[in-house]
Amino acid sequence: MKIAKDCPFCGEDIGPVVARQGTKYTFYQVMHQPNKKGHRHGLIIMDVDEWNNRPIEDALNARIAELEAENAALKAEPKPLAYWSDEKKQTYADNEGRSAKRSEE
Repeated sequence: MKIAKDCPFCGEDIGPVVARQGTKYTFYQVMHQPNKKGHRHGLIIMDVDEWNNRPIEDALNARIAELEAENAALKAEPKPLAYWSDEKKQTYADNEGRSAKRSEE
């Protein structure tokens, strides 16, 4: 027994797929027609391995997992903000002083 992924069109759970006996070999086939919920993408019949082969979806899910792990790591150890060097602080103070003198004139 193989498990089929959910339908990419309507999201309906396909679940386990039972083996079908052909004249020469056994095969697993998804047969899906979700008319009972009002979805109208029609009857789908295809091999389970082809049905489950979704490289773009798999790549996106892998990237989402990477980003969630990175986000969790960043939340676990927050880095302190980098403070200005003493030289930058002095330059900022000097510029503020100049601005104050200009506004007094």
